[in-house]
Amino acid sequence: MNNNQGYVNKKYLEQAAQTFKAIKAYSYEMMAIDAGNCVLDVGCGPGIDVLQLAKQVGPRGLAVGIDHDAQMITEAKSLAESENITERVKFHVNDVTSLPFDNNCFDSCRSERVFMHLQNPLATLQEMHRITKTNGRVVVAESDWSSLSIDCDTVGTEKKIFQYHRDKIMASGYAGRSLFRFFRSTGFSEIDIKIFPIFTTDLSAFSDLVRLEYIEEQALSANAISKQELAKWREQLQNRNEQGYFFCSMNVFVVSGTK
Repeated sequence: MNNNQGYVNKKYLEQAAQTFKAIKAYSYEMMAIDAGNCVLDVGCGPGIDVLQLAKQVGPRGLAVGIDHDAQMITEAKSLAESENITERVKFHVNDVTSLPFDNNCFDSCRSERVFMHLQNPLATLQEMHRITKTNGRVVVAESDWSSLSIDCDTVGTEKKIFQYHRDKIMASGYAGRSLFRFFRSTGFSEIDIKIFPIFTTDLSAFSDLVRLEYIEEQALSANAISKQELAKWREQLQNRNEQGYFFCSMNVFVVSGTK
């Protein structure tokens, strides 16, 4: 995975959980969870989704979370303890491209905004297919970063910054648009695709959610943009925000399939 410190952290994930609330709910629905099921969240972070899944599987079920980040798993365990739900959750620290589970052991699996951080997201989807039972559902939600659109006059700078983000900062910046192909080539049937448009008119919220300053500084350090371009870009976004005109949008794909 891409281990850029400060990019994927607890604060980012907590903010994203609110922004993507409807997407999360839809992903749970597409998992077709029944009471007593054993389900998996791949790239679980601090366990927000695992706890929601645990509520759906009930006291006879099990919700499992796996993440490469040991600190995230520590946070997840603490969250489960605070919610008094430890008896129906388990957490693992492991590389998600090689899942440490037997074949056909989960009723359903999900992953959300993880594939963009993986060098080989297709391999992870194939692993999710392997460990899911026959007729089980696999659901992946991923942002389409190429659809990011910000209302600004400095369009050239916008393109430079976020192309650098997709191509250099992310491990797989175009994974979202590839999900259908991934599911089809892996052998899933009953493939379902839904696109969720998200938007904000708050520059501060947008900056915090995508870690805009980090992306800008990385692009500047790599000479993808100049200091003059960055200064003009920042000034314009701030002016738009102060005037109440800031607007940006992006699409999120949720793709699911049956094994």
